[in-house]
Amino acid sequence: MDVKTGGTGEGAAIAAAFMGIILVLDGVIYLISGIVISGQRFSIAEKQVKKAV
Repeated sequence: MDVKTGGTGEGAAIAAAFMGIILVLDGVIYLISGIVISGQRFSIAEKQVKKAV
């Protein structure tokens, strides 16, 4: 940090907050894609069961 030159480290705090937001959004995207993929697998399996009956 540049405290000796009069800086307060606000840039580092903004960068850390931005990285945190990116990590949270990455988790949300991963969760949504997992729900979609499992839903597709469930519907495919359900169609196969209906064909077998």
